[in-house]
Amino acid sequence: MLEVPRSAGHGDGQSAKTLTDNKENPIPPYNFSTGSRFKCGVTNRDLYRIFMTGLDGTPMPSFADDLKPGEAWDLVHFLRTLQPLETPEAAIWKAWLASHAKDLKPIGPAGSGQ
Repeated sequence: MLEVPRSAGHGDGQSAKTLTDNKENPIPPYNFSTGSRFKCGVTNRDLYRIFMTGLDGTPMPSFADDLKPGEAWDLVHFLRTLQPLETPEAAIWKAWLASHAKDLKPIGPAGSGQ
């Protein structure tokens, strides 16, 4: 299982101030707790695509060699939990969850109750 460091998703991690685009301009990481539109889409599929292909011209790499498809989907769903509850993005997530909740796996180690 992929080990992911715990994060509040605020875009203020260790490398946040050093990230640049392909023209060496500063590029701030996305703050998932704001609930605003993601940089390249709004749907769960958009987020999945970003993890698996990366974003050209940005420091966001492809994780296709590091994540199994199910792990990438787990990450998409985890990131949705970081968003505020009353946003357009949360409404998309809630609509998706209403029809897919049975497909979700618990986050965290087996038997941890997480």
